[in-house]
Amino acid sequence: METVREYLTDPELSPAPLIRLGALQREEAELVVRTVLGLPDFDWNRDLDSLLRQYKSAYTEQAHLPTVIPISDRLIAPPRARGSTAAAASGRKVGRNEPCPCGSGKKYKACCGP
Repeated sequence: METVREYLTDPELSPAPLIRLGALQREEAELVVRTVLGLPDFDWNRDLDSLLRQYKSAYTEQAHLPTVIPISDRLIAPPRARGSTAAAASGRKVGRNEPCPCGSGKKYKACCGP
């Protein structure tokens, strides 16, 4: 809990992960802020701006660019290429009714198959 409090109150750390958490899971983000900072009435939509001004003033005072999260080449490749690559890596031909080697859990014919 101290680590989360330090993250929220340290002005040098970007609030981007907190903002993303709130965008994806607002109720969980509200619970974290309420618990860690002792703000029982905190509402994400109503109070986020004032929280950022109070604890992350350096972030709110400057213009900031969107953040970028690098992803692996495997996720960039289209599904057909992923299936073909996985089949080639295993050294055998994948049957149409076998599970797809891309890991989707679908049959090869319904996923990466031709």
